[in-house]
Amino acid sequence: MPEATLSSKYQVTLPMDVVRALGLKGGEKLIVHLSGDHVVIMPKPENWADYWMGRLKGVYGDTKEEVDQYLAEVRYGGAIGSTALEDILATKGTAWLVLHTIVRGGNAVSGEDLHVAVVTKWKVGDAEINHALNQLVKLGAVRAVTDVTRKGSGAVYRSTELGRHLAEIYPQSHD
Repeated sequence: MPEATLSSKYQVTLPMDVVRALGLKGGEKLIVHLSGDHVVIMPKPENWADYWMGRLKGVYGDTKEEVDQYLAEVRYGGAIGSTALEDILATKGTAWLVLHTIVRGGNAVSGEDLHVAVVTKWKVGDAEINHALNQLVKLGAVRAVTDVTRKGSGAVYRSTELGRHLAEIYPQSHD
């Protein structure tokens, strides 16, 4: 293992085989990090976002649904789909109607189509629909995505695996 010596001015000269292995050049910036009783020295990345991109893959889950599950547990203190989400769906209120409309629409419904369907069929107001959508998105049952293949603007709402599962648990009993 190569060694380096700390000078009286607290300078360290890196061994040449380390410099070559890292492709370092004189004057380059290095990052120095203290990790416990170890000093870690690494080249400073040109772009930190590029450096970190993909490094946490799998830490919070391998799929979008697993990541949503993790985030809901952190944000709401319990497993997603338990308490808060099940409570709003069990009342079979607007959130329940909105979720079933999305699931029945092939798991992808534009915001405009969703509003028309729910308002026409159940006479629910736009403000209630928006509130229900926000709850469903926040709790991980629905995702709002932009779909450039659709004409017009606005989000497309997709049910998550959790949303489809909960729609089965709380079936639609009337049309």
